[in-house]
Order: sequence, then C-alpha cells, then structure tokens
Amino acid sequence: MFHIIEDDHFLREAIVDIFQYHGFATQSFDAPEQYLAYVLSPDYMPPIAVFTDINMPGMSGHEMIRAISNNGQTLKFVVMTSETGIRRHHTDTACIYVAKPFFPATLIQVAEQLTRCHDSNGPTGSHACANTGDWADFPSVTGVCQRRCNDHIFECTERNTIQSSRSE
Repeated sequence: MFHIIEDDHFLREAIVDIFQYHGFATQSFDAPEQYLAYVLSPDYMPPIAVFTDINMPGMSGHEMIRAISNNGQTLKFVVMTSETGIRRHHTDTACIYVAKPFFPATLIQVAEQLTRCHDSNGPTGSHACANTGDWADFPSVTGVCQRRCNDHIFECTERNTIQSSRSE
C-alpha cells in the first residue's frame, strides 16, 4: 500500500487512479494534518512509502515529514514537487524527489522499485534510506540525484524518470 498526500483534489485523484490502474493499493489524504492524525490513530497501517506534495496550505510536506520522524515513525517519503531547487536543509527529509509535472510512468516506476525493495528486504529494511548523492541541482535538466534503498540506487535523470541500479 502507498499513501498519497496531495492538496490538489484533481491531481490527488489522478495519482490514486494511476496507482490503482497498475495494481497498487493506495490511501489518500488532502492535508498533512489529516495524515498525521491517521499516523497517530489505532487504524494506522504502515505503507511501503508515502508520496507527498510539499507546498500545501497550513503545514508543509517537509514539516509533516519531520513531525512524523520526531514521533518515532520511520517511513520512506517520495516528495512530488514543482520547486525549482531543493534547499539544502530539506535534502534529508525524503528518499526520492520527483519533479512536477511528471509522467505517470515515473510514479509507477518508483512504486515498482520501492515495492521490490520492500519485498526483498522486509518492512523494516525497506525504510532504510541513505543519501548517496547531491540534490542541490534538482530538478534541473542536467542534474542527477540519487537515494539508496538498501542495495537499490534510485537515480533521477534528465528525462524526469527514475532509474534503479544495484550497487556493487
């Protein structure tokens, strides 16, 4: 299961439809505060990963990620953003950044890779995410960024896609 946090109703529904069309279960939320309440509720079910927007009314996606981390939760976050540059103090909050606008195939490729990582390493292992690259140029056309999920490296390329390779 993937959790989707996006304040734009139409984009949120489109992302959910894309995921569900490709066989992925989702649960969606329209605000970080709503997601935080869910994470703290007895009904909470941990996802493979959380896909979140950053610029939302009220609490930002980065603030939500830090609040969840400060609460002792260890989740893998995929940030979907149209920001033209990621501030250095935000580079530690997500495993993967995906530039908006994105192709549906980009989200599915990321979801498939995260699912493989989750399936090979279990729920705990799949949340191990270490920075292996510099996000300073994201999402520039020529910029390259990387994040690691155990032995998978996710690389953002100039075509706004994510590629995975095994580390040696």
